[in-house]
Amino acid sequence: MDLNVDTISIDLVGCPVRAYGAGSGEMTGEIKALFFRYRSIGGFDYVSDMMIGTRTPELPVVSSSESVTRVEAKEPTRPAIPLKTRPGDSGTLWFFDPKLSPEDARKAGKAGARARRLRPLALQWGGQMLMADGGESTLQFALATCLSTICRELDVDVVRDWQIGHSEYWGKVGHYKIGAKACELVTSPKLKKLLAANLNLIAFDDNAIDQGELKRIDSDRFVPLADVPDLVWRATRKKDEANHFADMDEKGKGPDFKGKTLLDLCEDPANVDIEVWNRFYDSLGVGFKRGALPFRVWQIYLQMVRSVKAKNLDEFICAAGVLAHYVGDACQPLHVSFLHHGRPGHDDEKDVHSRYETNMLDRFAADIIGAVNQTLKSKKAKADVKGGKAAAISVIELMRSTIKKLPPMKIINTHNEDTGAERTKHMFEVLGNKTAECIGEGSLRLASLWASAWKEGGGNDIGPTKLVERDRGEIKKLYNRKTFLEAFRLKEPGFQTALS
Repeated sequence: MDLNVDTISIDLVGCPVRAYGAGSGEMTGEIKALFFRYRSIGGFDYVSDMMIGTRTPELPVVSSSESVTRVEAKEPTRPAIPLKTRPGDSGTLWFFDPKLSPEDARKAGKAGARARRLRPLALQWGGQMLMADGGESTLQFALATCLSTICRELDVDVVRDWQIGHSEYWGKVGHYKIGAKACELVTSPKLKKLLAANLNLIAFDDNAIDQGELKRIDSDRFVPLADVPDLVWRATRKKDEANHFADMDEKGKGPDFKGKTLLDLCEDPANVDIEVWNRFYDSLGVGFKRGALPFRVWQIYLQMVRSVKAKNLDEFICAAGVLAHYVGDACQPLHVSFLHHGRPGHDDEKDVHSRYETNMLDRFAADIIGAVNQTLKSKKAKADVKGGKAAAISVIELMRSTIKKLPPMKIINTHNEDTGAERTKHMFEVLGNKTAECIGEGSLRLASLWASAWKEGGGNDIGPTKLVERDRGEIKKLYNRKTFLEAFRLKEPGFQTALS
């Protein structure tokens, strides 16, 4: 929970919390006070963000025809469990512990029910004991600091778990926003109806992003399609890792490519060719990690056309949804540049990637959403390509526009201008508007590719009764099937076959 000068409120007093201490085991409590001065020496006050004590016992609820009212009673329905904290509890994470809804309470404890997902709130670092009842008894309290404050001061992030996804991707504000916004930009009535019915399978809408209600994996272990390439395929399809980028601004070597970048070469459509790209990478001595993003788009576009022709809308929605991820990568400046982790040899810049596309966008999600919507206010997508190669060329042009609009060195220089606690804010103030423009262009390109594949495959011949939400279980089976949109490395013959 991000508690800062804009969000912290006295409403936190009384909030239920729970933790598991190394010394005390399971602990339940309640926030009793904010900014508790626990010591004052030599003119300095020492203040703890939170003072956590015994949770107030629940009182019975009586209902009337008009309302439900909590009333005073001599005997609470659930007695308070006194907070006991011992030496050794320092470092314990306290979590917000809201009361379960009646529906969730019925599910809790039943076979197959998921464990509750609690949000980390504060870190305990000490305790306090106060006298009560004239000194005859004592009350114990835990002293804690907001976890968001600690993360800001140390410039670190909370990691949910290992191997559940790659950290360097647009995440909820990027991939989800691009996928959701593209659903609004198509003009074909039938395609628009199909996409609207399946938006929740592809991404999350603005409200879910803005409210921080995103769940990348739901109770059925279904991953929204815009994040499948990161959260699923990076673990199950290792060959897909190089399909998320292409260093379009790196200069080649040797007599054929000296001084030329992939952007330069691809001004001639004949060079949008796997063989040419492999020879370019050979000139640089690159091994198997050869960025192949445009060719992955080419492959997925062909699959969308085939699926529409076969009237297989499960396959179409699955392919269209994952395409959102790769087009999203194409409009992220650091995914299309050799400066993806700063300048080679500058170790102090290695975190620029995650600070830009994760920290900055997560913190200013609402602002980015609003700016993207404003950028696309009067725009609609057109079916403007035909064939997989034309789709790849259109994405290369998106990459060209992205680097021109927001040069990678501008991101790096902005990152280096403020190395303190206000770095993320400074990056947003300088880069936010152009970032929103890049995301907007990505949304428009994605919608145009969907519209083009729909038109090329004859989608308007599909009956209206089929334009409904697809079964997420079937979609999950599709993206877990290795042969569906199989991943290849650029040097493998199978990649060229997939584009034919």
